[in-house]
Amino acid sequence: QGQLKGGLIAWAKGKKVTTFLEDSGNAEYYIASAGDEIIALPEAILEIHGLSAEVMFLKGAFDKFGIEAQFVAMGKYKNAPNQYTEKSMTPAHREQMEALIGGLYREYVEAVAKSRKKSAADMEALISGGPYDASLALDAGLVDKLEYPEEVLDGMGETHRYLGDFRDRPGAFDTRPKVALVMVDGEILPGESQPEGLGSGAVAGSDTVAEALRDAAMDDTVKAIVLRVNSPGGSGSASDVIAREVANAAADKPVIVSMGDYAASGGYYVSAPATAIVASPTTITGSIGVFFGKFVLKGLFDKVGVTNDYVDFGSGGSFASASRRWSPEDQAKVESLASGFYDRFLSLVAENRHMEVEAVHKIAQGRVWTGAEAKKVGLVDEIGGFDRALALAKSKASIADSQDVAVAVFPAPKGAFERFLEEADGWDNMTARARVPLSAEALALQFQKRILRQPRTTLWARLPFGVEIR
Repeated sequence: QGQLKGGLIAWAKGKKVTTFLEDSGNAEYYIASAGDEIIALPEAILEIHGLSAEVMFLKGAFDKFGIEAQFVAMGKYKNAPNQYTEKSMTPAHREQMEALIGGLYREYVEAVAKSRKKSAADMEALISGGPYDASLALDAGLVDKLEYPEEVLDGMGETHRYLGDFRDRPGAFDTRPKVALVMVDGEILPGESQPEGLGSGAVAGSDTVAEALRDAAMDDTVKAIVLRVNSPGGSGSASDVIAREVANAAADKPVIVSMGDYAASGGYYVSAPATAIVASPTTITGSIGVFFGKFVLKGLFDKVGVTNDYVDFGSGGSFASASRRWSPEDQAKVESLASGFYDRFLSLVAENRHMEVEAVHKIAQGRVWTGAEAKKVGLVDEIGGFDRALALAKSKASIADSQDVAVAVFPAPKGAFERFLEEADGWDNMTARARVPLSAEALALQFQKRILRQPRTTLWARLPFGVEIR
């Protein structure tokens, strides 16, 4: 039994699955096609078409303003700085983009063709023929029926609401075996995890994730850990902190990584020491590489009449200055730092994936892989979703497949009162804050404080780009 929410009806495993589309892009249709039947709203628009990747390059604008991007990247495919240092794709950048988007497109066509019982060639032609309104989609066989939500629900009979998350809070007398769920969601940075907020995405804080892993490892009632990684990476040092705790936990009990949309660069770094890695076919992963850099604003300062004077102690005193380029000595140091971390990354993967370092280097160099391709080159163990990761965790912990388990989130979700106290922290008048929205200045100050908490320069193990399927 299921629910109608957000344009999707889902039914329990082993039963008929019906999906309902109000409006749809490629990603929504890809998900809906996994069902036995697709019902669309009579006035729905299905924006089904081919896939495209567009990259914006800022070097031309930087040149006009006198801004120079100084970056060092380890791996010819580590293209994160390219948007600042190039005006178009390098051959390696284009090769990677074509391989990635081509892999996603093939998975999309083949999966939808199989579920809609069409040939891949016919399905590709239909995808290329979009967008469609509901009537055209019905005529093309992309959907099975056109109905309104109440008609769909009436046809389904009795339903009940399914919460759709994994927040199981076992009680004190719960005797089921317990599997811990630890989340690495968002950019990996030092400090505490932060939810997605105004002007910034979610942050997977190394302190929060490391503590959750330690707590789960030390809890005798926890038989296995599922580490859900949905991250493009981030700080190299923060990734290393989390990876160390993953290794420590895996030495004591099974740790299974379940990869989400992204588990790349630092996201792969934290996954590597796990007992096993499960990815979806379209997970974006790999990107084993590192970059380091800064923006030099000397040209911009000259254009607007800003001048700088200096008092230096030590030959490297101006290393992080935005008004001076790196000296040749500083450049050599940066290259050494980046090279050292890249070697560490290769060794970590080689040790935990039981590969030779040189073999890892051949598939690394910042190269991004889909989950399906990553399995072929040995970066992941199995293809599947959270349910497959949970089943594997049970198997590794010698829990019978038929045995129900309690999935407990670490750290435990906070109650409403705890969240209220945290939100009120640092304010003299809690009542006033609850009633009066933050001013623009206050919001800007909070955002600035969050940014300034991070190091001014750091080694970044991060995905070179974001991919949105539309």
